[in-house]
Amino acid sequence: MEANELLQPSLDQEWKKTKTYDINRLFLVAFFGGTIPTIILGTRNAKWLNVPDKTIHLLIGAGILFTIADIVFITLFFQGFFAPESKPLLKFGFKLLAIILFFMYRKVMTKPFEFHLMTNGEITPIFKPAILWMLAGAVIQGILLFAAFAISEL
Repeated sequence: MEANELLQPSLDQEWKKTKTYDINRLFLVAFFGGTIPTIILGTRNAKWLNVPDKTIHLLIGAGILFTIADIVFITLFFQGFFAPESKPLLKFGFKLLAIILFFMYRKVMTKPFEFHLMTNGEITPIFKPAILWMLAGAVIQGILLFAAFAISEL
């Protein structure tokens, strides 16, 4: 083996640099922000960690289903299908769905996250994007609720 061969890069052209948030902090996004910010920030982080697209699409699909469930149950609550006493239970259910979604994202990102920490070690701050997406998520959910109420009144 020649000296020139030893100095050649050993990684192939398919290698991509990774970047990540602290995936454990996505729990706070899920708890306080709900499903929409969790979908957006979780998907961004999964792409940064090079999680396979098929897996990411399944997670997005689950998040969309959870968001639709939120909208349907809120609409039904305001139309009187649930007793007013069930409001705390519904709030708990919405948080539970967002937390389940967080654990789904965390499950697929744990190994790539640990590998990133071993090879790179840098963690991108999540605070500002989390605040922005929580606010945007609340606006998006409000628009979806407005649309759901409008459709239900037809």
